[in-house]
Amino acid sequence: MQIHVQTPAAELLIDPFRERRKGFVVRRAELADMPELQRMAQAFHAAWRYAERAPIDLDAFASTVANLATNPAGVVLVADNGNGLCGMAAATATRHWFNAKHITGQELFWWADESARGTGAGFALLGGLEDWARSVGCQTFMMVSTVNLAPEKLAKVYKRRGYVPCDIQYLRSL
Repeated sequence: MQIHVQTPAAELLIDPFRERRKGFVVRRAELADMPELQRMAQAFHAAWRYAERAPIDLDAFASTVANLATNPAGVVLVADNGNGLCGMAAATATRHWFNAKHITGQELFWWADESARGTGAGFALLGGLEDWARSVGCQTFMMVSTVNLAPEKLAKVYKRRGYVPCDIQYLRSL
């Protein structure tokens, strides 16, 4: 089932997510951003426990980003601090499996370079994801936390923004 963006077509000619948030420009990713997106993907993958199970495939990542960026039910955002890209985030929107009337958003990745952490870049991206989710009709939005990237700190951030714990995931190699 396709998710329909609830924004009038005329408004889609401008990027509603290109805005300044606390010193950062948050905007939709563009094809020219791919080298920086891949750089950040490599850094994120290296810090993530999944890296122990599967190597990164930058071509597959580029394909995923391109698919998300061209699908109305997906988004890839970047944060620019004036000196270049310093963060990225992506999400999808789908009808929930237990209720087709309920549209939910799911963060796929959310990353800020170490040099940008504590500066508001991550919050700017999170706000952009939430704004996008609202714009496509999401009634809920789910964020995840990786176990080796400050999960307690992220839990506090999420709870302050109104998120509640929902799932815990486990990974096994087969």
